[in-house]
Amino acid sequence: MSPEITWHKEAVQLYKGPEEDKLFRVETYLTRGFEIINNLDDKVLPVKKDPRILLVGIGRKSYSVACSYTPFVVSAYLEHLGAKYKMIVVDILGDVINDVRTRENIYVLEADMDEDDLGDPREKEYWGKYLSITRQEDRIVKTPEEGLEIIDTYASADFHFARGIHAARIPTGFKTKSQTGDISFIKDDIAFADLSYYTPFDYIDCNNVFYQLVISGQMMAIVNLAKSLNPGGILFVNDIGDYVGNPLFAEVGGWLDDEKLQQIGLVKEDFEMTKHEIEDGRYIDRFTRVGTFLRKK
Repeated sequence: MSPEITWHKEAVQLYKGPEEDKLFRVETYLTRGFEIINNLDDKVLPVKKDPRILLVGIGRKSYSVACSYTPFVVSAYLEHLGAKYKMIVVDILGDVINDVRTRENIYVLEADMDEDDLGDPREKEYWGKYLSITRQEDRIVKTPEEGLEIIDTYASADFHFARGIHAARIPTGFKTKSQTGDISFIKDDIAFADLSYYTPFDYIDCNNVFYQLVISGQMMAIVNLAKSLNPGGILFVNDIGDYVGNPLFAEVGGWLDDEKLQQIGLVKEDFEMTKHEIEDGRYIDRFTRVGTFLRKK
């Protein structure tokens, strides 16, 4: 990495963190954890059997229930493989970090699995996989219990209890590693977070984070993540910034081009752009989703 990067130096002077009234989107789904598993299988585990992993911005709300998934799914899979992994979880919101620290069970509503209810049918497939790799039976919840928070604004809790809510324990290894320090939690803005004690990482997942940062914050974050990677390590980043007005990648009007990536020792792999539409009856919003792996040289 270049010792003097002008644009990063200027960003450090400009960025003071998010505004006090900034509302962060914290949506997440069971599918996201399995997407990370696919990334690990394709890019990391063939060359690094016992990886160090950093998860940034994990979220805690699905369609209808407040629950974090990603750290537990990734932990369950690596435990299933017998990997001696280490994992760091970073989120700017204390509620999210506290949820992961204290959670005993994860939940998926039946409606979230049902395509007829605008759910995602992949949730059902991945729920079955989670149960399989953690060697659990599906537990159906019909009454309120600690840790279960239904947030559906369209249907009542009674409706969901009548249909049944799927529940399973978090992985045994997750609790153990949280106690030993092999899994650690950091509440901080990834632009500022001090990762030096935990680095270097073999895989960093930074999904649905950059579009929520102003440009100076994006600049600080990408440099922080780049210097935290092992040589050959992988950073997964996505970008929907052209939808909210602050795109990351130059290909969609952002500031991050190949020259700047080279300055911080990163190179793109499998760069993909897909077009999406969001209909709202009266109009259609169109945006581009970018997803790419950035490898440390």
